[in-house]
Amino acid sequence: YLGGHMIDDRGLLLLRDWIAGLPVPAWQKGAGEVRTQRDAEEAALILLKKGDVAPLDTLLATGSGALSVALAVIDGSIPEPARAQTIAKGSALTDPLRRDLFERFLPESQRRKVLGPDLKPAELLALKGDAARGQALFASVCVACHRAQEVGTDFGPDLSHIGTKWNQAAMLEQILTPSKIIEPQWKLTTVELKNGESKSGFPAASTATELTLKQAGGVTEKIPVADIVKTSASPVSMMPEGLLQSLTAEEAADLLQYLGSLK
Repeated sequence: YLGGHMIDDRGLLLLRDWIAGLPVPAWQKGAGEVRTQRDAEEAALILLKKGDVAPLDTLLATGSGALSVALAVIDGSIPEPARAQTIAKGSALTDPLRRDLFERFLPESQRRKVLGPDLKPAELLALKGDAARGQALFASVCVACHRAQEVGTDFGPDLSHIGTKWNQAAMLEQILTPSKIIEPQWKLTTVELKNGESKSGFPAASTATELTLKQAGGVTEKIPVADIVKTSASPVSMMPEGLLQSLTAEEAADLLQYLGSLK
């Protein structure tokens, strides 16, 4: 089995070029924050491909910019020594979602030793983490679905006081097996409507006439009960398993330390 561990660079570039060749949707044309950001990133990428590393930090600061840079490394359009500087800076990022785009370009001996699928809870819990470093990790890994101390997205459970609810061993178990214990209000609910559409999220409020559904990104939608055909709750957590696999033991300990400090 190789699919989960190896990347087909030619296939990746094929997908990039296919997407780039698609017609531009109307909402992406003209002004707007997304268009402005992408125009700036594309201009900066042109400079990088000429060997100018000055815009590199700006490109690596966003997911779209970092992905563009990683693809340019793959297709060989960044000359040396700018390519080496790009890989060094990209693989040193703290955000794992951006950092992991670049680490595979490093020699095996220079790559981080991540936990992988064979994580040993007892060994991890024996490590003393750093809450400050864990807070930075939380801001990279967890904020897409959670909030803590007013930072993050109001979608999943608020973790601002999670340290009073679980000790580190229990928190680690929750992260490793998120579907083992799901409180009723955090079961993913799918609502089937009379018009054939379906919507998924967490029930935020309910009356005799209206259901308020909290959806990904923290967006809420009010759905008239009269439009609902069926609702069903999933026994599987929205939180995916394996979230710690791409972290080192020290990083995972830092994250646990930070979560334990939230009281």
